[in-house]
Amino acid sequence: MRGGKRPGAGRPVVADHEKRVQMSVSVAPTTKTRVAAMRKDGVNVNAYIEDFITELCKRWLQGEDL
Repeated sequence: MRGGKRPGAGRPVVADHEKRVQMSVSVAPTTKTRVAAMRKDGVNVNAYIEDFITELCKRWLQGEDL
């Protein structure tokens, strides 16, 4: 159980592939402005960051100069 005695009470269990953690990064003010504009238009910036980091990591693991 996660936070309650009654059946169905408490926080729901989150599947491993859906879990997320908070992370802070420092970016230039122009980058922050661009990200804010993209989010305002409904772009899922988090998904693009996930894809970018996954690809970057693949290249790094292959020994490519980054």
